[in-house]
Amino acid sequence: MDRGVSRIISSTYFLHTLSGLAVCVCCIVAQSALCLDDTVPLYRQNQSAELRGPLDAVNLATFPEPKGLQFGHFKLNPYVTEDTTYTDNPNRSTRNRLDDVLMEYAAGFGTAFRPRECVKLSLNYEFGYHDYVLKSARDYLSHQASFYATLDRVGVQGLSLTFSDQYLQTANSTALENEIVQFAKYQSNRAASRAVYAFNRFKISGEYAYALQSYYDRINLPANFRTHAGNLEFAWDWLPKRFEIFESFQLQRTLYDHVGRNDFDAYTIQAGVRGSYSKLTYSLATGYAFAVPLYTNGARGDASVSASLGYTPHRRIAFDVNMSRNFVPDVRSGATLETDLTASLRFVLTARGKATMSYTRNEADRISGAQQISIAYSTRFDYKITRNASAVFNFTRFDRDSTSHNDGFTANEVRLGFKLAW
Repeated sequence: MDRGVSRIISSTYFLHTLSGLAVCVCCIVAQSALCLDDTVPLYRQNQSAELRGPLDAVNLATFPEPKGLQFGHFKLNPYVTEDTTYTDNPNRSTRNRLDDVLMEYAAGFGTAFRPRECVKLSLNYEFGYHDYVLKSARDYLSHQASFYATLDRVGVQGLSLTFSDQYLQTANSTALENEIVQFAKYQSNRAASRAVYAFNRFKISGEYAYALQSYYDRINLPANFRTHAGNLEFAWDWLPKRFEIFESFQLQRTLYDHVGRNDFDAYTIQAGVRGSYSKLTYSLATGYAFAVPLYTNGARGDASVSASLGYTPHRRIAFDVNMSRNFVPDVRSGATLETDLTASLRFVLTARGKATMSYTRNEADRISGAQQISIAYSTRFDYKITRNASAVFNFTRFDRDSTSHNDGFTANEVRLGFKLAW
């Protein structure tokens, strides 16, 4: 296929998928028989607690949020943002370090539509412009769009369907990203459909997702790839809401558009437990993952882990830890075993201000033999000026060590941002 035609097809993929999903959902919504018993009341949690001071009444989850523009069952939340970021290594270079200031402007909106108690739709979009003041890198535009549709009690009690589509077009990525060519204009899209059926304490869910990632510059075309992924999970709620046993099977096929020798299948089998107890939530799954090249030798298997832990000792303090280990696509060698660890501590400082301290570690072990370790330390402070206006201050330090030539770097970033939302 001609490359120009291929670009046109991929750039319009989101619009075609979105319109198809919208038509599908509208047809389903039009059939009222699919929605059972709309009179079921929503569960409301008792939030009464002993208070020892005015600040104790402030909850991390209940900071004043914009009310939005309400039109019957439809809600619109427009917003604009402005961010100024100083960085001492904008090109993430090993030796040639330069200072620069990145000015970023964005405008967007979020929508929510709930015509019935069992039908929820949302459409979000954001347009951004990113300007490097000292021109250490090329300025660029960005587009983000997403669509979600959730249908509960479809035909029978306990069956729910979810349709989603997420699109991104930009020319940059975070310093910890391994699946993206740095400072290259690209677009990505992921469309997925998911079904969940719950009966008493038993639950089964299945998902299929199609994703693509493509670059605009000819030099990066070999990194274009597509993925087909399927996931099946079985769960048994042994102790309701406290202890659930589950097992999952996932298959993902990655196909590179121009370099077929990098195509591979990734299989993941995991079993684990999850639930909550008092102020603690947890999830732990272990198993095995395989990366199998389609056209070359070199299949590899390794342990697979996904775990999360959340602890909220007080309504003003929350602690979270997440870990995962799995095979993912890589722009250089096809498959990479990624081990990710994130930990964050969030707490309320004032009645309108909250702080977040986080640590992120990524270890990438490529099948080709190259290895790299990336670490980020971040401190963030959010302040609600009014219900509609907020400010954020953030400091982040990145450290990367790699066995590949000139892949290691350090960078420090300081960001000050403002947001107006309605």
